[in-house]
Amino acid sequence: MMENDWNEPKTDAERNVMIQYAGIARKFAKFCHGAIVFLTFTLLFLQKLGMPVRHTTKETEMFIFSTYYVIDVSRRPYFQIILILQLISLFAQIYAYVGVDIFFGMLVLHISAQLENLRTRLLNIKTSNRFDRVLMDTVMRHTRLIRAVDVIENTYTLLLLMLLLYFGLFNCLCIFEIITIINGKDNYSASVLYFQLGSYINTCVQTSLYCITGQFLATQSERVYEAVYDCEWLNLKPKDAKNLILIMMRSRKPLYVTAGKLFPITMLTFCNVLKVSFSYMSFLLTKV
Repeated sequence: MMENDWNEPKTDAERNVMIQYAGIARKFAKFCHGAIVFLTFTLLFLQKLGMPVRHTTKETEMFIFSTYYVIDVSRRPYFQIILILQLISLFAQIYAYVGVDIFFGMLVLHISAQLENLRTRLLNIKTSNRFDRVLMDTVMRHTRLIRAVDVIENTYTLLLLMLLLYFGLFNCLCIFEIITIINGKDNYSASVLYFQLGSYINTCVQTSLYCITGQFLATQSERVYEAVYDCEWLNLKPKDAKNLILIMMRSRKPLYVTAGKLFPITMLTFCNVLKVSFSYMSFLLTKV
């Protein structure tokens, strides 16, 4: 789909819109990789400074992961081999973790760009000399984009539901624990506080990026609906104006990617989850 969209003929304005959204997706990918790598090396740096966030022994304190070794790992070349393998597995986990998020953002932003181009074509449809041809092409494009969103929806809906539930619970408990550590009610090391802050920032940013890209999709689909009314259909022939009703009827319902077929992934949903989780956190603080 994406390859066909880039290869098919288009105006300079439409190509610029696609390049703009592709640039946003590229920045999104760089930010995700940079944030994960930064947090990972920060935790490793804290470990080297003598502030580990996990329980260590003499054999495990010099490695990234704690595990049981059946050999003497302090001897060469076992130490170097195990350390290199752990580094490779660490980066493999990082890229696998953020790859799903980046792929989702790339797909949704691409569809958002196509919806914006669709909106532009609808606004200029009155000036076209081939109204029927342009309208048919617009309907086919709109239908194809709706099907693409349905595919993304069916693929990510359960993952997004688990993400929202996890984020709501984690936001409540993590902030509660951070406040408890800062108030000194529990005897925790500074590295535990840094780990909690890093985990919270990572989870919050990850969930918000999903909701931001979902908001892009919802906003652009609503603008398609508005473009049908703004295309000066009153000046069209009655037959041509009636043909626009098909697009009006379908674009009335915004395109959403939902979590579990229940909650649309938008910034409103993100704020509602934050509001509920902070309410429960306030309740927990009153019981301490």
